[in-house]
Amino acid sequence: MVAILVLGPHRSGTSAVAGALHALGLYMDEPGNLMKAQGDNPKGFFEHYEFFDINNKILGRFGGSWQEPPALVPGWELDPKLQDLRERAVKLVDRLAKKPIWGWKDPRTCLTLDFWSTIVPPPVKAVVVVRNPLEVAQSLFKRDTIHLARGAKLWGIYLARAMERTRGIPRHIVLYEKLCAYTRRELSRMAQFAGLRTDEGIMKRAVDAVQGSLRHHRGTARDLRAAGDIPEIVQKAYLGIRLYAHLKKKGMAPDGMEDRVIGTLRSV
Repeated sequence: MVAILVLGPHRSGTSAVAGALHALGLYMDEPGNLMKAQGDNPKGFFEHYEFFDINNKILGRFGGSWQEPPALVPGWELDPKLQDLRERAVKLVDRLAKKPIWGWKDPRTCLTLDFWSTIVPPPVKAVVVVRNPLEVAQSLFKRDTIHLARGAKLWGIYLARAMERTRGIPRHIVLYEKLCAYTRRELSRMAQFAGLRTDEGIMKRAVDAVQGSLRHHRGTARDLRAAGDIPEIVQKAYLGIRLYAHLKKKGMAPDGMEDRVIGTLRSV
């Protein structure tokens, strides 16, 4: 049994990645328990209603939301005021964890992973999705009218938390631009990491899940540099995590690089 967590900021391509993993055989529960497609995501979100609701309530009980992540002090995950949510979470995980390879996707899990880490039995693996923060910020502005600078800040908060909270467990970083450009190659790597099948019919469905997803906003590193509303530290953080993912894949990431990447993300 292994749990696969799909992590990443909102609007960063986590739905496409989750949809591809689902097509490759990742069990995410019965279709009726997963969020239906909507106008801003016609292929579906592949988010579980129960994980979504528990995560939202956790953030709310500490005075925050997905748009305003709360400040969480060490040990928050054991706070007695979460007991009812813990009981719900235990029942949910116990049911899903009967499958050999199961998991879920919800960007809020980047913020609440300490809670889930006390409930989800090992082994656990994380797939972290990284998208150009300019694209993320533009998409958040279009959907939620969040200012570009604030959208970029949220990108940094979510990725910093995701990278921090997945230290010490197997982690696969997916660069969304690479996934869109080299879909079959990147899906094969992701499937191998997760222990999922890559039969031709299955792979075709996974490719369709990615290539059928909408990518309205496209930006290069040059576009990010030229965006006046995006702080320079965001560009540094994005280039840093991209380079780290590349070197880590080749087994060439130097000692301390992960700490530096996380530190820069925190500074966003």
